[in-house]
Amino acid sequence: MSEPAKSPENAAARPLAAWGRRALWLLAYAGVSYVALTLIWPAPTGEMPLSADHMVHLARAWMYLEQLGRGHLVGWSPNWYFGFPLGELYPPLGDLLFAAIHTLGGGLLSHPQAYALTFTAAYVGHALATVRAAQLLGVGPIAAGLAGAFLLGDPGAIREGGWIFTAKYAVWFQPLACSLAWWGLASVSAALDHGRRAQLELRRLAPAALLLGAALLTHPIALPMIAAGLPLLALFLGIRSRLGIGRALVGGGLVGGLAFALASWWVVPLLAHRHWMSTYGQLYISLERGLERLADGQWSQNMVVGVGVMVALGLLRALLIGGRGLRFLAVFALLLYVGAYADVFFALRLDWLAEGFRSIQYQRFITCAKPALFIAAGLGFTLPWSLFDRRWWPRFEGARRYVGRPLGLLICVALLDEVVTEHRVEVVRHDIGELRFDRRDDPEFDRDLRRFGAWAGERWAARERFYRLALRAPQHDHSLVDSILWSHTPSYKLGFTPGETFAHKPERGSAELLRRLRIRYAVSTGDWVSSDAPEVIRFGDIKVWDYAYDRYNAVAELDGPGEVEVLEEDYDAGLIQVRVRDAGPGARLVFNVAGYPRWQLFRGERELEWVEVPAIGAGRPATQEERRAGLLREGPPGAPSGSEPMLMAVPGARDGVYTLRYRYWVPADVLGLGGLLVALLLLGLGVHPRTRARVDRGLERVAALLRPRVVIALGAVLVIAVGGRYYLGYRSESGSAVGWFYRGGVAELGDAEPAMIKVSRIIRPAVLLRPEEGEQAWVTFSGVDPGRSIGGRRPPLVGWYATSDETFKRKKASPRGLVLKVAIRPTGSAGPFTPAVTVRPQKVWGEQLLEIPTDAVPDGPIDVVVMLRAPERAPATYTLGFNLQLGAPSGG
Repeated sequence: MSEPAKSPENAAARPLAAWGRRALWLLAYAGVSYVALTLIWPAPTGEMPLSADHMVHLARAWMYLEQLGRGHLVGWSPNWYFGFPLGELYPPLGDLLFAAIHTLGGGLLSHPQAYALTFTAAYVGHALATVRAAQLLGVGPIAAGLAGAFLLGDPGAIREGGWIFTAKYAVWFQPLACSLAWWGLASVSAALDHGRRAQLELRRLAPAALLLGAALLTHPIALPMIAAGLPLLALFLGIRSRLGIGRALVGGGLVGGLAFALASWWVVPLLAHRHWMSTYGQLYISLERGLERLADGQWSQNMVVGVGVMVALGLLRALLIGGRGLRFLAVFALLLYVGAYADVFFALRLDWLAEGFRSIQYQRFITCAKPALFIAAGLGFTLPWSLFDRRWWPRFEGARRYVGRPLGLLICVALLDEVVTEHRVEVVRHDIGELRFDRRDDPEFDRDLRRFGAWAGERWAARERFYRLALRAPQHDHSLVDSILWSHTPSYKLGFTPGETFAHKPERGSAELLRRLRIRYAVSTGDWVSSDAPEVIRFGDIKVWDYAYDRYNAVAELDGPGEVEVLEEDYDAGLIQVRVRDAGPGARLVFNVAGYPRWQLFRGERELEWVEVPAIGAGRPATQEERRAGLLREGPPGAPSGSEPMLMAVPGARDGVYTLRYRYWVPADVLGLGGLLVALLLLGLGVHPRTRARVDRGLERVAALLRPRVVIALGAVLVIAVGGRYYLGYRSESGSAVGWFYRGGVAELGDAEPAMIKVSRIIRPAVLLRPEEGEQAWVTFSGVDPGRSIGGRRPPLVGWYATSDETFKRKKASPRGLVLKVAIRPTGSAGPFTPAVTVRPQKVWGEQLLEIPTDAVPDGPIDVVVMLRAPERAPATYTLGFNLQLGAPSGG
């Protein structure tokens, strides 16, 4: 009896079915592209969006294009702040894409037009990458197309992707990186789980390495995604499969290594100079609050409830009846989603594994999960069709064709109609598809800005000395930033400037700071209230003042007696040279240039070690070793004022010629370039017809070495290494109040818990006290041994209490009425506690000393109770935490 697959009818049907499937996939890609282009129209025609951060990205991309024209991938730019390392501390792929599009335009595209097309490519690309990831994981064309449409239609929120974050606020780098990462992971799954005989083939793995390398160059969040995702994927593909765990681990490790090597030309120098990056770590809400939102059908802020329900159904479908790739997608998406929440971070104590986990904005992990969540939503919507088409009618072809399919299709259409109806409300509410293409309500503002830029450019071209413009606008108004395209004049924007992570980026506008910045003209659309300088000219709403500029303000000056003569100031060549004369005792030579380790300082031919000093104020200097040790990461939670160490200086300057040279090549660059060349060589050998078989055989030999016993042994080594990190972290905190929660030294507590708190820009462990209105939060530590009396005095218990940075920055949050008390008594006593300390917390930043005298009780172990009482009418939520050094529990 012949098999059905070989019948003439089936033979004729197979090409027809394949053609229909290809048509559906083409429709899915075209439909998602159409939706994306429609939402951001007319950006695809070259009209640049002008909302939020778009102008900043344009300005930085223009500066990077100019730098590439001088032959440098990375270099020093004087155009922002006191200068900054352009292209090194911020992911370069977006700027490289801009440079490629502008260059391919052959001079026909203006810079704003090139940026508009760059944004278009990224916005459309991140949706198409999601569709492609779904396709590689075995999702059908309808579900994949819906995934791309849901991704584009998601309202989103700050740090959570979606329309608000990606298009309106112009933070499109991370969503693109996340979609590329999922595409790369899906490519690994398809290459290793492709249904053929189990064999490693580098040419099949090469696209995944390229995609993950591109993700690393797009946003740093791709690094933890890849580091966690590849091993997990290898386990899903290798355990109890024909592929085997050895091949899965070798394939995943090879892809990860190649991806890192391809991006190493940027990643390695970034890691080498990471201590000169700002700290942007940010905690998110608790998992409990996240689950409450999830119970309402929302996996993220503003998510359409119907889509959220379909996400849940799709995840269940992937977990229960999906292939290995889909099961990985569901599990990894859930891990990313759960990893966003603050209490999960504390429960896992990831900071014990690596200090870098304290520098992550955890809310962004929701953005990382969204491509997978929306793929799951597509699966959820098509679940009725799948069930009626395949599962319920295996032996009744007629019923399946004429009843099951129409019924499943009807349910799918009904679900989609319900979601579309609900989504229309969100479209109006969040202005989805309504990008701004004018800076302000005045349509003439763009013309005025270009007129100002041309005027400023003429003066810059005729300059005698270096100077800067000061651009004043509200904190997050960037409408003047891209004027540099026409003025070509270095500029300092008062207020926050996104698009750069350099540590030395002040935001304030004190007179001394502006003097050191060498401000020549002040520019604003409002009043320049900090200066009485005369107005020079105005262009519509744009006003220009002649700031109190001393033409002798120079790139270097002496703090103390003596004179400085500038011999050379050429930032393109990376050279600054000055001569010091008649320097008196204690004179300090200060360069008005931000410190960065690529700058090398010489006096004559002798190399000197420069230090960093504040731009304003009399703060103490900081050495490069102190910064590398992480001792300078802390600071006030508000806008940097310039009072932090940032400018290069030479203490005890003497007469002579001092030279600053910018090193375009350091060992990290050589190592990174070497990694790139090795990756390219290996990829070339792996895809070349003459050598790829030999490379694949080599991979098979390596995989053969990873027998189950070897894998178990390697796993044990990994567990021991991770366990060692956790043990060291535990030991380092075991004597603190937080550590006592781990050691079981807490006798009683109410509305208190150990958690993470952000203080002075750093996420750190603390005991949080959260009293209700008119109530008291408390925690009692039993068996504390302060030590014996010496000279009639017992050693005090020392620690700190602090207001969280988030609370400090909220104007309405007030500590008024809060009272922090600490009391003690002998352990085992049934008597009352003796008051030791009473503090009325003030709204100040940073750790505040908490010193608890213990003289009031006799020698021996004591109980310590820390209490925080809230007034009857409590102020806005006020987060306060503390930590104490309690030592080892008595008898422990």
